[in-house]
Amino acid sequence: MAKKVDFELDSDGVRALLNDPELMDYMQKIGEGVATRAGEDYAADTRPGEKRAHTFVKATTLHAYYSNLKHNSLLKALQ
Repeated sequence: MAKKVDFELDSDGVRALLNDPELMDYMQKIGEGVATRAGEDYAADTRPGEKRAHTFVKATTLHAYYSNLKHNSLLKALQ
């Protein structure tokens, strides 16, 4: 018979791990790859959050913004 094991995560430790600078660097690298595939007028930005880090990829010019609306450049860059 298998023994039942109780496991409880330390939420402060998990939060620290998900906001770790090394993880944020990795996320930034992935975001920059998406921005590069989307086109030259896109940029990635990584920020720490309350629970975990977030990476945003966005258009930096109006032309890229409207091009993304018409052609879904960011969505295609994720594939």
